[in-house]
Amino acid sequence: METVGLREANVHFTSYIKKVQSGAEIILTDKGIPIAVIKPIISTTTPPLKIRLDQLEASGMLRRAKGEFILTQPVSCKGASISKTITDERMADC
Repeated sequence: METVGLREANVHFTSYIKKVQSGAEIILTDKGIPIAVIKPIISTTTPPLKIRLDQLEASGMLRRAKGEFILTQPVSCKGASISKTITDERMADC
C-alpha cells in the first residue's frame, strides 16, 4: 500500500485514482497520521475472474497474448495427457 499526504493526493488526484483503478490501495495521511484508505470496489459490471487475472498479470504470473491471458509458469496435472483425454472424449461420442 502506498502512503500519500492529503496535499499530495489533492495535487495529483487523477494519477492516484488511476492507480486505484488498476488495483492499488492508497493510505491517505494528514500530518503523517493515517486517516483513510482509498481502494477499488469490485464492480458488478467487472467479472471477478477478470480482476483476478489482472492481478496475476500485474504480479508476473500471467502475460497477455493478443488480448488474452496465457500462463507463464507450467501447470502440472495428474492423470492422462490432454490429447489422450480429448481423443477418448471424441471416441466416446462415436
